[in-house]
Formats: sequence, structure tokens, C-alpha cells
Amino acid sequence: MSLDELWALYTDVDQILAARIVAKKQELDRRLQQLHQTNGPGGSSELNVRASSSGRDRL
Repeated sequence: MSLDELWALYTDVDQILAARIVAKKQELDRRLQQLHQTNGPGGSSELNVRASSSGRDRL
């Protein structure tokens, strides 16, 4: 494979992976929004407890 072919392959893979990352982030943002709507503001849930505790508390 020539250098130009390798570079073309690199840019193709880069674009594909970037698009996948954007799509996954949008999906996760949508799911997070659904969780916030389900739990409501000020509601107690495992999600809220986990978000408020630091990682050091579990060690």
C-alpha cells in the first residue's frame, strides 16, 4: 500500500469513527434526558445518589 492509500484509509476511518462518536453521544444525551424526566427534579433515585457521592467514599 502506498503512503497516499494509507492516508486515504486513515481519513476514511477517522471520519467514520468521528460520526459514530457523535451518534453515540447523542444517544447517551437522549437517554440521560429521559432519566432526568423520569426521576423528576429533587426526586430521590439511585442515579442522584451516585452522582452526588465521590469516588473516594467508596474506597
